[in-house]
Amino acid sequence: MIMIKPPKVDYFGNSSISLFFKANDLFAFSPLAVSDKLKSVIEERLNINLTQIGVDGSDLVGLYTAMNSHGIIASNVFQEKEIAVLRSVAKDYDVNVHVSRDVNNANGNNICVNDNGGIINPDISHSEARKMSDVLGVELVPMDIAGYKTVGSMCIATNKGFVCHNDVAPEKIKELERIFKVGGINSTINFGVPFVGTGILANSYGYVVGSESTGVEIQRVEEGLDLVR
Repeated sequence: MIMIKPPKVDYFGNSSISLFFKANDLFAFSPLAVSDKLKSVIEERLNINLTQIGVDGSDLVGLYTAMNSHGIIASNVFQEKEIAVLRSVAKDYDVNVHVSRDVNNANGNNICVNDNGGIINPDISHSEARKMSDVLGVELVPMDIAGYKTVGSMCIATNKGFVCHNDVAPEKIKELERIFKVGGINSTINFGVPFVGTGILANSYGYVVGSESTGVEIQRVEEGLDLVR
């Protein structure tokens, strides 16, 4: 019998785990300071290898990175040696890399994307959004979610499903389904937090959620991401 480790995790007590980690269907990135136990949980549940990387002295890898299985969008806060690590991993999987110079540089908060489509903060310049779209290999649609432009913190999407802010109306969910080309639902995470993009790390194979998440929230995540076991 294969033992699957529990889905609830935190990063040194912080349950907003997606600020620190980023994953696609091929690989994942984490801060340099990550425990062997947490690394093992993420690798087992998402069925990927995790590479540790710094962000100019920060642990916020997920906040400054957006990616799908075609490309990585990194912020200009990454140092050259850190970008070299990103490029090395990307090269192994034939994945594109773009270092964004836009003033709105928290890419994890500003972009939500899977391999089919994506959404982006409308404040990102058109020329920069086009470069990002080319690297990710999908159209990025400018929009807000529940009145917020930081769509990456409002929504998480994989190639199987998505979960978005709890106040998103049914017609908006339908629009997101057309963009991501998968089904999805709204929910909260971490005991009522509506910014689900901050508390879920997932790909097509599995997920982890912030340690404060309730059983009902976990059920919603599994349903939205089509990962019901």
